Amino acid sequence: MGYDRGKLEALRRKYGESHGGEMFDPKFQRVADKIFSKTGTRLAPYSGIPTFLAAPYRE
Repeated sequence: MGYDRGKLEALRRKYGESHGGEMFDPKFQRVADKIFSKTGTRLAPYSGIPTFLAAPYRE
């Protein structure tokens, strides 16, 4: 897959002024809307998952 200057300039026009959290694909935007809060934060990936640390000690 080769890129020429025209393709590179087109990508710069489309994405050049965007920030890291900006979504251009509606499918990804719907997923992000479900995961992230309005303030832009989300729960840790491991939060809410039970672990063996909470299990009672048995011999």
